[in-house]
Amino acid sequence: MKNSAAGNQSKNIYVVSACSSSKPLHAGCKTRTWKLPFFLLFNLLTMERIFNIRDKFIVEAQAALDIIKKEGKINNFSEFEKDSLENGQVIRRLTKTMGDEGRLPLVLENFSRVPDVIEFYDLNLQLDSNNKIDYTDKSQLSTIILLFQDAFYESYIAKRKGIDDN
Repeated sequence: MKNSAAGNQSKNIYVVSACSSSKPLHAGCKTRTWKLPFFLLFNLLTMERIFNIRDKFIVEAQAALDIIKKEGKINNFSEFEKDSLENGQVIRRLTKTMGDEGRLPLVLENFSRVPDVIEFYDLNLQLDSNNKIDYTDKSQLSTIILLFQDAFYESYIAKRKGIDDN
């Protein structure tokens, strides 16, 4: 097929998916056409490596950790910070928390409710006499991050408790 504007042959790529046959192009296949150049990324990890997105995530995660540190809500914070920055999933969650402006400050403002959440969900966390979380090891990391994400909830109608772990 000729491209009338450039006088060149149009370069397309066809991606075939959901085929029920070993023959790639038959009536039962779903296809999609893209004009070149384009990028086709198969997973998030590939994108993170190509574009150094992990570095940007670390910057955002560090900003969240700085806010938490400033509020002084975690004992043994330096170990918590080190463990957080070594864990890719935690880095992404902290970055997501920073993307939702106002969430982290609201959690810190209402931190007095944390003991109730720990009891209600039977979380493996201990608080000192000042309601600061005693961070002892990496097994607590995800739970603490979920607290700072305000991920624990109770539904209005059925009064079901749940965790938004997205």
